[in-house]
Amino acid sequence: MLVPINWLKEYVNIDKDIKEFADMMTMSGSMVETVTYLGEGIENVVTAKINKITPHENAQKLIICTMFDGKEEYQVVTGANNVSEGDIVPFAKVGAKLPDGTKLKKAKLRGVESFGMLCSGQELGMSSSIIPKNMEDGIYIFSSDVPIGIDAKEALGLDEYVIDFELTNNRQDCNSILGMAYEAGATMGEKFIMPDFKIEDKSNDINDKLSVEVKNTDLCKRYCARLLRVKKVEPSPLWMQKRLMVCGIRPISNIVDVSNYVMLELGQPLHMFDYDKLEGHKIIVDTAKNGETMVTLDNIERELDDKMLLINDENRGVCVAGVMGAANSVVDDDTKNIVIESANFGKNSIRRTSRKFGLRSEASAHYEKGINPLITRYAIDRAASLLVEIGACELVEGLIDENFYEKEHVKMDIDYNDVNKLLGSEISAEEQVKLLDLLNFEPKLKGDMISITAPLLRDDVNIKEDVIEDIARMYGYNNLPSTLMESSNYISEKNTYYRDKNALKDALVAAGALETLTYTFTSKEKLDELGFDENDIRSKYLKVINPLGEDTGYMRTSMMVSILEALSFNYSRKNKERVLFEVGNVFFNDKFDELGLPLQKEHLVIGKYNTDFFEIKGIVEYLFNKFRIKGVKFIKAEENMLHPSRSAYVCIDDKIIGYIGNVHPVLLKKYNLKEDVVVAELDVKTIIELYDKEVVFKEFPKFPALERDIAVVVDEDVYAGEIIDEIKKAGGKYLVKAEVFDVFTGEQVGEGKKSVAAALNFRAEDRTLTDEEIDVTFSKIVKALDENLNAKLR
Repeated sequence: MLVPINWLKEYVNIDKDIKEFADMMTMSGSMVETVTYLGEGIENVVTAKINKITPHENAQKLIICTMFDGKEEYQVVTGANNVSEGDIVPFAKVGAKLPDGTKLKKAKLRGVESFGMLCSGQELGMSSSIIPKNMEDGIYIFSSDVPIGIDAKEALGLDEYVIDFELTNNRQDCNSILGMAYEAGATMGEKFIMPDFKIEDKSNDINDKLSVEVKNTDLCKRYCARLLRVKKVEPSPLWMQKRLMVCGIRPISNIVDVSNYVMLELGQPLHMFDYDKLEGHKIIVDTAKNGETMVTLDNIERELDDKMLLINDENRGVCVAGVMGAANSVVDDDTKNIVIESANFGKNSIRRTSRKFGLRSEASAHYEKGINPLITRYAIDRAASLLVEIGACELVEGLIDENFYEKEHVKMDIDYNDVNKLLGSEISAEEQVKLLDLLNFEPKLKGDMISITAPLLRDDVNIKEDVIEDIARMYGYNNLPSTLMESSNYISEKNTYYRDKNALKDALVAAGALETLTYTFTSKEKLDELGFDENDIRSKYLKVINPLGEDTGYMRTSMMVSILEALSFNYSRKNKERVLFEVGNVFFNDKFDELGLPLQKEHLVIGKYNTDFFEIKGIVEYLFNKFRIKGVKFIKAEENMLHPSRSAYVCIDDKIIGYIGNVHPVLLKKYNLKEDVVVAELDVKTIIELYDKEVVFKEFPKFPALERDIAVVVDEDVYAGEIIDEIKKAGGKYLVKAEVFDVFTGEQVGEGKKSVAAALNFRAEDRTLTDEEIDVTFSKIVKALDENLNAKLR
């Protein structure tokens, strides 16, 4: 919220310097973002009149201007093409300084001496977006009533401090000059009284000329209209133009400028219709029809829907409420009569419409924050009186006020002791009453109780804590004592799940893995690429109602998408291969929890490129060993996104808790990964539930182990895990360890065959085993492998 100090001073007495005032406003709750002096860097630039213009004999595009500053004349050579004799312009004399650091010196252009420069608005630090259109690319030309010889900063409104206030969402009442005057007055110790702009009409002539019907009272709580006869459409007075430009709005004409001026002053947007272009001289407020179109003021045809509020005449739409008017009812130089609209539209409706159009105007920005309907009549009276005051219009007496809003004053009693308890302060009851009176709360002290009546414009005051906050900020947050907060020695119950989840992450980091953090939403296309069967729960995607974009419209059902995106990101930047992992949620659409929300589960995903199956399998086995989880098996997997012969389900006691495998080459291509990628995805909850936290000490073996290797030839479709299972079953109590250390295929073992070699460890706890004992056990293992897997000893 940009607030020019000179404008603010019209309504409240500010006798402090700008820095002290800004600090006081911040301490009273109105956060100051910046304080800017608009005339910074401008020196010795005055208003001057062009008495004479002559051509430059040696340059076709240059002219020689004779400038008069009220005391003497100066010769200036310029290339400006928008000036005429008699124009009053900003004139930088020799020795003048400009905002960009330029210091004017006497110059000679094509043989003719020049003693200064005519200035454009941009050269004086003004943004091109606020300079009147006819001067945007040329010299700034003042109106003829501007005195000659005065400081150009004063004439342009640049001799001004502007404070940019950061407003909180609950203080829309401050989003105006008068709103900030209310705050500034209280901060400076003065009670602010709203000026009286109300027009007392002696007749209702407007009712014979215009009718208003509000059909959707949910989206339009109040609609006021006034009718005025236009005397002349012309530039607005310089004082008004200056204030608009200072606040970042380009002056256009007296009619339009008044509507923008009142919006800044009171926070209520207005709209002006050409009365003679309203068919049937009717205004109907209702929602649009689906598929209906309108050409708005920016000459763009926009499609409407039945959730947008529309202002219509008898036959067509003439304005998208609160956003932008239509081209068919615009005020132009030929306008003879205008209708002023001041209305209160629903903020959610305006926000939705503005967002759908991709169009955010000053008016919609005000409406989106919410406007109190009590200001509607006040604003239209202010606008009408201003148009009459500047000689732009004549008033047709009468007001149409369709009001569907009712609000009573919020009243409550507050114990002044409760204020001090909450703030940790010692503010007397009398001081609290004084502070509340500055804010027009009409406080009355009865014993320890303060009775208040909140101003109707203060929509943010609903409970006693709101009032106590006002007391605190008016007293000054910097004046409140610093106290230690009270605490107790209560220790909350430990969240063991969170602790164990962190232990899982710590174990992976200890193994050299790096943690990633990705979005939980993705695109439908990427989920479809995983090829889940239609009966698989993972194929039931949960759609996001209000997605950030096309690539984030669905919640993930598998962490595979996330890890592949992370790996692809690192691979494309030629980062060294590292094991990545993430613990995150997946979401399912056909199952719901006890609260009726879609089911979500926490999964662990591990992945790496330029690796093989056994490295990631080793990390998974390491985790299970670390968490002392037994009964782990790896069985053949059938997952479309994994390589059919290099993948496995991870099972615990025959329950599948995840998968591990090489990513299918087709899927790798979609993510631009040219190296082998292995991924594992596991259910976190199951791992934590099976986490055996009891560490049992086991005595170190006293007797040595005997080692034997075995190599068998089996069919290619026999898994190494099946061979190990058979070995363990037949190995008896002395077999303590069995691990595969080699898998070989080639001509030596025959087509369709492979050789699997395993290392076996045997040990007894009470003695050293003999070779004869091991031979018996080894023979049993060979026989079991032959009978159950047709495995031949190699």
